[in-house]
Amino acid sequence: MAVLCVACATTQKPWVSDGAFGPQPYEAISEGLLEEVLEGLHEFERGHFARAASVFEAACHEAPNDLRLAILYQEARLARSEERARQLGLALDQSSSPRAQLRRIYRRAAEENPMPAAFVLAARLEPDRKAAELLLGRALELDPRMAWAHYALAHVAASDGDWGAVHSELELTFELDPRHLPALRLLAWARATAGELKSAAEAYEAWLERAGEDWLVTERMQSTLELDLALVYLAAGEARRAEELLKGLPGADVDSRRLSASVIAALCARGQPDLARAAAEAAGQADPTALMPAVQEALLLELWLKDPWAAREAWRRVLEISAGQSDLASGLQRFRAQLHLERLLAEDTVPPR
Repeated sequence: MAVLCVACATTQKPWVSDGAFGPQPYEAISEGLLEEVLEGLHEFERGHFARAASVFEAACHEAPNDLRLAILYQEARLARSEERARQLGLALDQSSSPRAQLRRIYRRAAEENPMPAAFVLAARLEPDRKAAELLLGRALELDPRMAWAHYALAHVAASDGDWGAVHSELELTFELDPRHLPALRLLAWARATAGELKSAAEAYEAWLERAGEDWLVTERMQSTLELDLALVYLAAGEARRAEELLKGLPGADVDSRRLSASVIAALCARGQPDLARAAAEAAGQADPTALMPAVQEALLLELWLKDPWAAREAWRRVLEISAGQSDLASGLQRFRAQLHLERLLAEDTVPPR
């Protein structure tokens, strides 16, 4: 029930403020560092985690009081360590995983130098909600007006499905910092998850409106949020608005498979299954080993275009592609293909003339 009452528990537009925006606490980066940090962000997005970590580490020395930089450095360190463990083929349990090792480092740093930002950084690596909340509570004891600590509490609550806590902590975050972009993104996601599509769209639109003001927002981040907004429009039955937004994304730096799925859904919603099938075929040709375009094409043939004979062949192709993939998602799609094929074969459909 709590999930269904998201909007009523949270001010509809808590990010709106009449006050003038100025530098916020825990934001201490200089303009001279911006180019360097942006290069680090791009390296991270390219999967060059060691390079990104090196850039962020140097930037943290230049701006030691900027929490956003410290978070970027933490994320890059974690990604670098996990990549190294994979390359070495290390079989690590929970206590010896890169995350666990880094968690101990950050917790020790917070105990040795008890500052609000240090406790937030330590909490970000905690898998246990109570442990994370204790650390964030210590941050708020030291700085009761720390918006980042309330945002982190909202994030921890979201991971646990505690939607009431999510929205009460986001309210406090926006009271302290109405322009907090990560909080605005979390609010948009929470509203979309709760099915409150109109207010979710408003939050996504506000995020995109403000994205240009934030040096931390890359083109990839912006494109990803535009894709999220398009999916919200689709779910709300606003296929035309979704399609308009999706038109600008094919050349963008965004997950191509997720984009193709969204385009196909938009075309179906607009009553254009032939175009949707063409989009699925194009996605499949771009990557013949991609499973989802093959699944989408099979569903379109069977359910939208009512062509069971062609659907059989499409589902057989899904079986072929998924046979070479061992992950859980591929296994589920393989099982799905088998069910559809069995039903189609049982109907003994006459092939088209």
